[in-house]
Amino acid sequence: MTIQTTIGTPGAFHPDVVSLPPADAIPDSLLVAATYRAGIVQGDEHYVRVPYVRHDDPPGWIAESAEIPESDPATSEIVVSTGKVALIDALSREQASQPIGLEVFRQAAAKEVAQRADRLLIWSPAPTTGSWPPAGLLAQPHAEGGTIGTNLDELADAVATVENTGGTANVVITSPAAWATLSKIKASTDSAASLLGAGTSAAERTLLGIKVIVSAALIPDDPDDPHAVIVADTNGVLAAYGDLEYSISEHLFFGRDSLAVRTSIRCGAALAEPDRLVELSIEV
Repeated sequence: MTIQTTIGTPGAFHPDVVSLPPADAIPDSLLVAATYRAGIVQGDEHYVRVPYVRHDDPPGWIAESAEIPESDPATSEIVVSTGKVALIDALSREQASQPIGLEVFRQAAAKEVAQRADRLLIWSPAPTTGSWPPAGLLAQPHAEGGTIGTNLDELADAVATVENTGGTANVVITSPAAWATLSKIKASTDSAASLLGAGTSAAERTLLGIKVIVSAALIPDDPDDPHAVIVADTNGVLAAYGDLEYSISEHLFFGRDSLAVRTSIRCGAALAEPDRLVELSIEV
């Protein structure tokens, strides 16, 4: 009987790198759920260039058989740069050989990389020169809204800001604490009912009919700072990202009889227009 080993079998039976589509591996991440995937790129010096055309001519009726006037479209491009988010875990060979040992670490690593990518997607500072590393969405030119208080007026204004430029406000992103604060806004000053939903069941996560994504990536570094609330048109948040990759090496920790498990993803995002994303604030 022939014993099949990793030495004699084709590479597909013992892959060095496993690539998973982010939509399958990390579907709830902001990178997947709150952006429009405009392309895939590899390398810090490569960019996704998205052509952008605007027609600013005033509308007007054209009579039958009349000559149609020429338009004067404005052309530009949105440049999306990317960076790598990665981590390496060291696992003893004994730990990795457990029935679910390696899979548990893979799932934990995928979650951690997604959380890191989401935080960078929001907060990463703009580069001092050039376009690398990628700037977070709140470090790029965007619309500034007000502070949400005892009602949703500022949120309604933010929706109008997005849609005044032809966009569609289709997502609101908050931190867990910000969502809790929003959920406590009362229907009236003398009411105990939440403006977002009365009763004992949890309020559906929508605001003004718009889907809400609650993410820890929105938690500010300084706990005393107000929390950001984002209203955006996801079609105006152009992202470039590749697959989530797992790679296993027996060489890095060879002397310790251990495996190195690398998890990585390359990603970045840019706003198509500043008014397609509005940043509000709320005290929690």
